[in-house]
Amino acid sequence: MSYLSDLAQPEEPDLLSQLVQGGGAQDMLSKIAQITALFGDQGGGGGGAGTDMSGFSSGGDNPWGIDPNGMDLVTRHGTTLDQNAMRSLQQARRALGLPVFQFVGGGYRSPAASAALHDQRYDANGNLRPGMLPAADAGQSMHNYGLAFDSSQAITGALRRWLLNNGWFNGASFGDPPHWSYGRSG
Repeated sequence: MSYLSDLAQPEEPDLLSQLVQGGGAQDMLSKIAQITALFGDQGGGGGGAGTDMSGFSSGGDNPWGIDPNGMDLVTRHGTTLDQNAMRSLQQARRALGLPVFQFVGGGYRSPAASAALHDQRYDANGNLRPGMLPAADAGQSMHNYGLAFDSSQAITGALRRWLLNNGWFNGASFGDPPHWSYGRSG
């Protein structure tokens, strides 16, 4: 299966085939805008178009040695992730016949957003505030690399088993059960 056919499987109406059927230049521009909104940014080297790379050092200031300039982010169903992580979720959707993306939220997070979330959840002494889930600081979060999402509801049963058997790690081991990371724990 090619990258495009594997990754671009919208659950919405087939706007691509509508585009091919014609209808004038203005109609075509409108349909292109719909397709762009549906599929989002196709990503690309260097962090993908529109990706905030501030807050990263060129050598990678993370415990995994991930080069932020090599990120290839894509947006599907309102979530931005690394293309391989996104492909894996779409494979789960097809394999299980489940609406996987209803569980997925909070994918890519810029270093600035991670720093703000970290500051919100921890006091000045670095202690987690009561009732808060842990949050990694800028450059230390798998979200900063598009390799993590936070589930909007509990993931159980067949989907949980599929994720755990296909390269996903759950954050319950470090006190963050909604957190799922792809390819490595963290």
